[in-house]
Amino acid sequence: MLPQRDTCTLVDLLDRLLEKGLVLRADLIITIAGVPLIGLNLVATLAEMETMLKYGIFEGLDKTTREWALEHNQGIPFMEGEKALDKAYGSYRFDRGKKTAWKYGYIYVTDRRIFSWDKGLRRFLFEFRPEEVKAVKMEKRLYNEKERDELCIQFQDETSLFLHVERIRDFKKSIETVLSSFEV
Repeated sequence: MLPQRDTCTLVDLLDRLLEKGLVLRADLIITIAGVPLIGLNLVATLAEMETMLKYGIFEGLDKTTREWALEHNQGIPFMEGEKALDKAYGSYRFDRGKKTAWKYGYIYVTDRRIFSWDKGLRRFLFEFRPEEVKAVKMEKRLYNEKERDELCIQFQDETSLFLHVERIRDFKKSIETVLSSFEV
């Protein structure tokens, strides 16, 4: 009979280590000329959060972290009864008489407004209502020396917002649907 060894991959080892946990303890004393000057007691614990919580480690931190995440990662601030019609990740740029940089984010079209919301900062990047819009048109423009379609939304105050998203034609239809519902 020959000795056998079960094979254990690095993934299996890491999985077992995180499931069971690992505690390292070290005591370090720094001495000069036989006189102890500094004492250092180190304890390091490595385990998945479920294991840590099972043994009562990080209970307070876990609770406050989850509360903070729930408080700060609220969903999109829709108005009561507002329905989302379209959502796309894209870029936008305002034209208020001077050239501004393109910014990125999720752009939402609802039955009441069009806006971009930054979840991390918990603020609107832009927001406007259909009655503020004068015209919506598709334009071919140069971006990084390449021609692309951009959606130009002109407002009553003569400023413009340029949008670029993956499904730009579908997005334009969604915006036009909202605008048509507000026309008199």
